[in-house]
Amino acid sequence: KGEAGAIVSFKSIGMPELEKPQSRAMQIRAMKQRTREGGLVKPEWHAPWKLMRVIQGHLGWVQSIAIDPANKFFVTGSSDRSIKVWDLASGKRLLTLTGHV
Repeated sequence: KGEAGAIVSFKSIGMPELEKPQSRAMQIRAMKQRTREGGLVKPEWHAPWKLMRVIQGHLGWVQSIAIDPANKFFVTGSSDRSIKVWDLASGKRLLTLTGHV
């Protein structure tokens, strides 16, 4: 059994050794030092989704998107002051509403 608050680690020979817990600040300092020394490797990030298609139609940045609860269409709002309604399955534009702020 280890001491309360101690972390048990195993050396290569399999014998447990007690380590005193570090403060959060000490952990961050140690991590930054290992990063400077090249000790940490940044993992490659993979998106948890797959791109199916790119929808084009707005002349400005898309600021918002909403999806119909029945998954039949979705709506986008853009900085070009338009709102567009799209078919979710095909990606075709169904309706454009202009002049919105």
